[in-house]
Amino acid sequence: MKKQIMAIIQARMNSKRLPGKVIKSIQGKPLLFRLKEQLTWSELIDDIVIATSNNSSDEPVDKFCKENNIFCYRGDLDNVLKRFIDCANEFNIDTIIRVNADNPLIDPESIDNMIELFNKFPKTDYINNVHKKGLVMGAGCELVTTEALKKSFAMIERSPYIERQYYFEHVTVFIRKHTDFFNTIKYEPPVELSRNDIFFSVDYPEDLEVVKIIFKNLYREGKYIKPEEIISFLDQNPKIAKINSHLHDSLPDW
Repeated sequence: MKKQIMAIIQARMNSKRLPGKVIKSIQGKPLLFRLKEQLTWSELIDDIVIATSNNSSDEPVDKFCKENNIFCYRGDLDNVLKRFIDCANEFNIDTIIRVNADNPLIDPESIDNMIELFNKFPKTDYINNVHKKGLVMGAGCELVTTEALKKSFAMIERSPYIERQYYFEHVTVFIRKHTDFFNTIKYEPPVELSRNDIFFSVDYPEDLEVVKIIFKNLYREGKYIKPEEIISFLDQNPKIAKINSHLHDSLPDW
């Protein structure tokens, strides 16, 4: 059976800072629709699945998937690492592009660059594009093998000295902090696309306001919005960039 590279979108309704953000409207469509739209421009992922929880609060996510013919997996609410592993097993996924549902402006070109890098170095466990020199926050993602997630899960369960729930909730942080046990690569985009002063992930109401403005000005049917376009637009409109800049820290070094 062919090895599959699939994007797994991590989505839930009960966000503390912006509840229900994954189905908030952007240019007349839910945020998840806009994210899926950007992802479809990747030429190297085989398909997309949304991994949500089996909690009743996430029924709207399941409903969205059914209405838009998107694969949906429902699993553990709090142990997101287990949810990813179970989803990968269900869909026979060998290599995962991990996508947060708060990134409707994810960059499909960088996804393909990361997959090409993985194909060049097939023993790689993890490619990190969410670090300080990675893509601007809101455009990046991660590549991780299912086997690496299983290995990290087993190591977390065996260790009595770590905060297990933290690592279960933050799917790849154990790998990122324990690179001596995994073959990892830090993906570094062109320097002009690595900006620590611009943010277009959707965590707060102000973020959603910025993203709506970006879509209103840059979205064109039949095209995806590139990070360089967004950066140029925000540089030309610094008042828009300031709407949410005070709410975020720059991406970590690890």
